[in-house]
Amino acid sequence: MREFMRKARPWASLLVVSGLVAACGGDDDPTGPAFSAEAAEQTADAADEVAAPLESSFEVSANVWNAFGTLIGLGGGAVSPMVPFETARSVDGMKPGSRWSLPSLSPTAPLGVLLPEEVMGVTFAWDVDSDGYVATTEAGAPSNGVRFIYYAVSPFSGQPVEPLNALGYLQFVDASTSTAARLEVDAVRSFGNVQLADYFVQGSLTGNLQTSIVTIESEGFVSDGSEQVAFDITFVVSETATTVTNTASVTLANAFANASISFDYLSTGTEAGVDEEGTFIVEHGNNEAVFDFTGVFVAEPFSCTVEGALSYNGNEVVIFEGDGSNPEFTRPDGSDLTAAEVQALGRIWLAFATTQIFVLEIVAPFFFLLVFAAS
Repeated sequence: MREFMRKARPWASLLVVSGLVAACGGDDDPTGPAFSAEAAEQTADAADEVAAPLESSFEVSANVWNAFGTLIGLGGGAVSPMVPFETARSVDGMKPGSRWSLPSLSPTAPLGVLLPEEVMGVTFAWDVDSDGYVATTEAGAPSNGVRFIYYAVSPFSGQPVEPLNALGYLQFVDASTSTAARLEVDAVRSFGNVQLADYFVQGSLTGNLQTSIVTIESEGFVSDGSEQVAFDITFVVSETATTVTNTASVTLANAFANASISFDYLSTGTEAGVDEEGTFIVEHGNNEAVFDFTGVFVAEPFSCTVEGALSYNGNEVVIFEGDGSNPEFTRPDGSDLTAAEVQALGRIWLAFATTQIFVLEIVAPFFFLLVFAAS
């Protein structure tokens, strides 16, 4: 798993880079106010409203990774992309071209069982001596699934701090059929009996010696205890002997804030580097900011070039190109943006980064479980 995160974190970070280095033009019939420092600030606020509950869900996500580590035999050795979150935000030193390692499979991988029979109906608790989860005799776990007590965790390791502080429980229910591997996930904080997560993840893994394809879909919500973000994710990874292709389609919405983030992404990676393209959209009220971007990342020596444009309510308002870590942003007529506009774009960048990492938080643990189930 640590090897996977070594490979996956650069992918996430490259998405982070492309999130701000982009934008797109639209039609010439604007549907709302023109772009301005105030409009940029409002868009950044809306993006923050969607992203904040995702980042606050670290309480749950770190424990989910610890639980999955137990299910696939790694004990407490799982590594969440948000441990620590600031590390995953950084793009310094990240290099593209690293490849997902998918197993060699039969033409159709078997589906139907994700959780081993021995964990069904079992509640697991953290054991400080073994530094991992162990089975207990506690009642409450679903008969067709497993329950894990979750704890306050270290923001640096993602593992429970000592002395242990139990906060609630996670439940995984195996709802797989002969045609679809499906896991249903719930997280409940004991204080106030607050549901912090309720979603399903389902997928398939097929392939042979020449190519492997993973398709994962997820839908549901996560919460910071007060606001919910509903999400819908489709994620596909295909690998041949020389190429890895990632595609993602994601929508996240905070109904309380009347704001949403959505993006579509395509990357093609080889040992030499990664070519990418995508669209990232922030909607709030009747306003829409659309980022359209392309990027080229070379592995050795590392370099990143990007270009794109931003449209706001149908008008192209910003263009950019240059080095991925420091692209030049200008208005279409070549004039400079204001400092306030640049600052707002930076905030949108960080919100987009959070959504990318959140997708990894949801997709990657299920990916591991699916691979182990199909082995």
